[in-house]
Amino acid sequence: FADVTTDQQLWVGAGVKAEVIKELDVEFTQHVRWAENMSTIDSIMPELGLSYGLMPWLALAASYRANSKRGDDDAMQPGYRLASSAALETDVGPIELGYRFQWQKKSAADQVGLSTRLRNRAQFSLDTDTFVKPLVSYEMFSDPSAEDGEIKQKSRLTAGVGFKITKAHRLKLKYHHQLELDGDGDMERIVVLGYRYGFSVVD
Repeated sequence: FADVTTDQQLWVGAGVKAEVIKELDVEFTQHVRWAENMSTIDSIMPELGLSYGLMPWLALAASYRANSKRGDDDAMQPGYRLASSAALETDVGPIELGYRFQWQKKSAADQVGLSTRLRNRAQFSLDTDTFVKPLVSYEMFSDPSAEDGEIKQKSRLTAGVGFKITKAHRLKLKYHHQLELDGDGDMERIVVLGYRYGFSVVD
């Protein structure tokens, strides 16, 4: 058996979100991720997404992410990810309950064909009636296309806080505890920092 590894990572993202027509948003986000105990840039990923509020409690989304990821030879290798999702949300007093299902198709230079990933996430956030919103979530990842010996399942436990600095400026600080549920059982501890500027062109 291979040794279980633990890695400390840093994920940073900055984006712009625009409401182009009522309930339809377009968003561009630039992601940069550091791995190997935050010592090396592991991936650089620009992402373009659309989301539509179909109902007050239901949103649909789709995105395309280009991926330049460091390979085993230490060179940056190209790939991409397509994703679509459906998210449900409701309020119970000051608690906001959310569920998201996401389907992904991913290409990478070190794999043959496309891999499929299914994600299920439950999230709880608290409306504090201030500019601060704490949140916790649990997400399961599964890969039905994985072959024997490949990682088929992993989990992600998240705790974080969102900051509504102004109506346009949002900041999030989160911590992911990510664990392989099969394979070697490797663990990743991830600090996430995200910023978004939002505006609307709708009258």
